Amino acid sequence: MAALAVAGLVAGGLAVGAAAAPETQHAPSAPGAPGVAAAALTAADLPELPTRVPQTPRVDDGVAPPTNSWISGAVYDMADVDAPTWVGGGLAFRAHDTSVGVAVPDVTGYGDFAIMQTWENRATPEDPESQVIELAPPGAVTYRLSAWDDISADLTWYAADGTAVGTLRAVEGWPYVQYTAATDQTLGVNRELAASSTPSRYTWTGATGQELNVVTAGSVSGTGVALDAGQAVHVFGTPQGATAQDLATLVAGAVEVSGTHTEWSVSGAADGGTASATFVLDTAGGADTVLAQMPHQDYGLPTLTGRWENATGWATGAVGTSFTTTAPTWDVSSALDLSGLSEAELSLLRDQVRADLPSTLTFPEDTYFGGKALYRAANLYTLANQLGLTDEAATIAEAMRAQLALWFDPDGCASAVPAQCFGYDAVNHTVVPDTDGFFVSSMLNDHHFHYGYLLYAAAVLAQDDPSLVAQYAPVADVLAADIAAEQTTDDTIQRRSFDDWRGHSWANGLGGGMDGNDQESTSEAMNAWAGLELWSRVRGDEAMEQHARWLFAFEAETAAQYWWNPYRGTPATNTAPIASMVFAGKITYETWFSPEASAKTAIEVIPMGPSQLAFLHSLGTDRILEIAEPLFAGEYATKPLIDWNTALLGLADPDRALTIAQGLPTVDDGNTRAYLYALILSGKALPSDGGTSPTPSPSPSPTASPSPTASPSPTASPSPTASPSPTASPSPTASPSPSPTPSPTSEPTPSGLDPFQAVAVTSAVETHGLVVTDGAAKVGNGDWLAFDADFGTGGTRDVVLRYAGGADGAISGLVEIRLDSPTAPVIGSGAVSHTGGWDAFREVPFNVDPIRGVHRVYVTFTSGVGEDFTRVASLRFRP
Repeated sequence: MAALAVAGLVAGGLAVGAAAAPETQHAPSAPGAPGVAAAALTAADLPELPTRVPQTPRVDDGVAPPTNSWISGAVYDMADVDAPTWVGGGLAFRAHDTSVGVAVPDVTGYGDFAIMQTWENRATPEDPESQVIELAPPGAVTYRLSAWDDISADLTWYAADGTAVGTLRAVEGWPYVQYTAATDQTLGVNRELAASSTPSRYTWTGATGQELNVVTAGSVSGTGVALDAGQAVHVFGTPQGATAQDLATLVAGAVEVSGTHTEWSVSGAADGGTASATFVLDTAGGADTVLAQMPHQDYGLPTLTGRWENATGWATGAVGTSFTTTAPTWDVSSALDLSGLSEAELSLLRDQVRADLPSTLTFPEDTYFGGKALYRAANLYTLANQLGLTDEAATIAEAMRAQLALWFDPDGCASAVPAQCFGYDAVNHTVVPDTDGFFVSSMLNDHHFHYGYLLYAAAVLAQDDPSLVAQYAPVADVLAADIAAEQTTDDTIQRRSFDDWRGHSWANGLGGGMDGNDQESTSEAMNAWAGLELWSRVRGDEAMEQHARWLFAFEAETAAQYWWNPYRGTPATNTAPIASMVFAGKITYETWFSPEASAKTAIEVIPMGPSQLAFLHSLGTDRILEIAEPLFAGEYATKPLIDWNTALLGLADPDRALTIAQGLPTVDDGNTRAYLYALILSGKALPSDGGTSPTPSPSPSPTASPSPTASPSPTASPSPTASPSPTASPSPTASPSPSPTPSPTSEPTPSGLDPFQAVAVTSAVETHGLVVTDGAAKVGNGDWLAFDADFGTGGTRDVVLRYAGGADGAISGLVEIRLDSPTAPVIGSGAVSHTGGWDAFREVPFNVDPIRGVHRVYVTFTSGVGEDFTRVASLRFRP
């Protein structure tokens, strides 16, 4: 699901100026890009369509509603849901007409497949919100969104006569909420606040153990805070493991923030360059504050010792006012590399293109399936051209042009029989189709998925026929702006489908349910940014092209971190191979549309465009096999979306994947057999990642397969307003037993090992419960080993474990990394499973928090069974 948006708290947004070399950097600026013809239309110039959205957004006059955003749930408030807003980092709030509750989320595992942030943790039945402080603006009868910008939002409470009572400001990743009084007043508080040794700090500890802090210059007495007009109250949650210095820093950081903005840049090569995001908080007097640093981020700033737990991992607090994080860039292309294919393989593809051609010329009339069909045709068209099949390419292009002429007709929705057309929803400041597939119009879901397919198809044709640019640009530019405008305008909002701070998109237009907004298919989000970059390239809009490159980079970075290598929990309970859905307040191994494991994996692969191969390959051969191989056990051929899983397998074992692909009875309606075969064959050219490669399968004799005419299962589903019930997943299992508490250990010595080289288990300075034989150690639940290492000042990105699994029953477990004590908080964990035998070693990477300096590193092992579950040889960290 999709992304953040922006409106008018500060004159904000990202620049649209021309790209500079070698670095393109953007901050707020005037619209327009030198050398690019002005768009003929804006969104408001399209025919206006009556809004289908049943909820009226809670916004002040002149404020555009942020759809597909972290704050959308509060704006499109659904009383029957009463959903919290998961701010991220370490705090959540829930807005009501007369009050706002603030809480530190309680993070727990659900079964063995989900991690959830809980708003209501009932310590006693009588206190359903036992971890919540409720603030009550006196006389308030309603609230509305009064302003918002790149990563912050203001909710203002109003009295019955319409006068403002006070405003709550929340900033993504900021561990505070800030309430500012509009009048002299006594702000109601539902808890008895205790004074602390710091004059301005008051505390309350919930029955569930979370401590909330209230920082104010106002007068606190009983259950109220007397404030003068303009005075503020800040609330923050105490991090787990916080020191006295942490609390002093957090109190000092409780300063007034007047706005935020994101500065972005890209530099270096298209592939392997650097995308940079800087979050700037405008504080009173430029005073330092604190911003949470999530696992995919490294601001390079001093951090607190304590941490806040989230469903996606642990957050630390960094100190400053400007916070920069980076991600690698990836090359975007519309063509696969066929240069290494043999003549027999090329002949196979030619035969298959001809076989696929008839079924590729039909197009549904909605934006999702119609867009996917155009994407499918675009890939077959590109293949045909690469293979010298000019007649076939011309036939496909003619059919595509006829379809795109409908979608990109600015007056299409004014016709007598509208269908394949776009109009403007003036209430919600967004472009919508006349159709409502998967609630794209009535819930404003998935715009980036749908419109990205159309932009991709338009760009592919326009690359070869530049005359099409002028024909498509009026509507294509409007679609591009709808999902990724570089700044907010009168009729659209900045980066509707992207969340700057979280680094990925959100898909639910109205904000979702109790778990907040969500995104299922990171791969379709990446395809949207690839389509945007390709369209911007043929359009000659270098600024938007670089913007799309930046979006793709962070979408890929967070996909790897949170979907492909998810947080396992503390203690570790989540043993699912991936997270197929990430919410603001939950991760889970489920989908909106199918309980099958094949669908849960494929939704992170589809539509596997040429730009996605290198990213998926970067997951590593062993990780790909670990995820993909179980999907091909038993009767797999008719499982949903199995063809996309076959393409994924092809990145690790192409010969076996091609054999499987040629035996599949059908392929997805966004795919063709020819493209599937080309994906697998072109993947052979990707460089080895150094993982343990499987024994090559026998190469099949290339033969073309008939292309079915039936439409396969849908690949996307509507985004309901509440979180899906986890009925399609395994039954909950008990948490693994805790490891025994060992004796305290001494501080590590500075002369530790180099952790960036392979550290063998034979180098351990301490062990518990394991025996090393032949250079490796079998381990079970509660075992651990330790070694001393100097990580320097650069920090770590992940750790690569070399292991083998041969336990009976294919039992599995978790490997956890801790610092300086075997019972310290887990800073990284990864699941290990059966590999085919105790000597069948593989390497698997998993994420860890940045580590700097000298530490004794403890590697602990957790499982729900008592026997040995894996055999470990070594591990190495990567910077």
